[in-house]
Amino acid sequence: MKCVIIKTSTLTNNERIILKKIIGGNRNTDTQIANEMGMSQQAVYQIRKKLEDAGIIKGYMPVLDFKKLGINIFYYVGIEIQPEMWDQFSEVELEQRIFTIPYLYHAVRIPSSDISYILIFGFKDLEKTEDFAYKLKIYLGHQIRVMWSYTSSVNNFLLYDNLNFVQNALNEDKNRMKDLVETIKKK
Repeated sequence: MKCVIIKTSTLTNNERIILKKIIGGNRNTDTQIANEMGMSQQAVYQIRKKLEDAGIIKGYMPVLDFKKLGINIFYYVGIEIQPEMWDQFSEVELEQRIFTIPYLYHAVRIPSSDISYILIFGFKDLEKTEDFAYKLKIYLGHQIRVMWSYTSSVNNFLLYDNLNFVQNALNEDKNRMKDLVETIKKK
């Protein structure tokens, strides 16, 4: 597989439009996109393939409803990796170990003196969350130190919209913040 390097700031207009249509959430096929844009299906396929080869599109995944899956609680944890773990493992190896922790939904590396990672876990209820928190400290206490933790209902997760985030990033409208400020001033 050959690697094509594309900077998002150098995407062509057609590449931007096709990328927006791909992430638009409608599961558009290349044929549908081609018909909407007045292009051939093959041209759309080539642009999609180029975006995939460049690593801009890394995969396709469904948007899930956590509550319908029985996940009602998010458990946010700020951890510090114990110094001896840094001596024993590389950062990549440490991250691979973190990825094996059950119920992990999201992990973010924080280059800070206070914490090493913010981890988000998902659980059915508070009882399962508390049981996990106890086990996390017991079984991994020699590897990590929990610096802080919070729980919240999935209902409190206000926005998880990476598609909208990318759509906005692809729109090069320099006046968006100015428009937002004007909108806020009017209210």
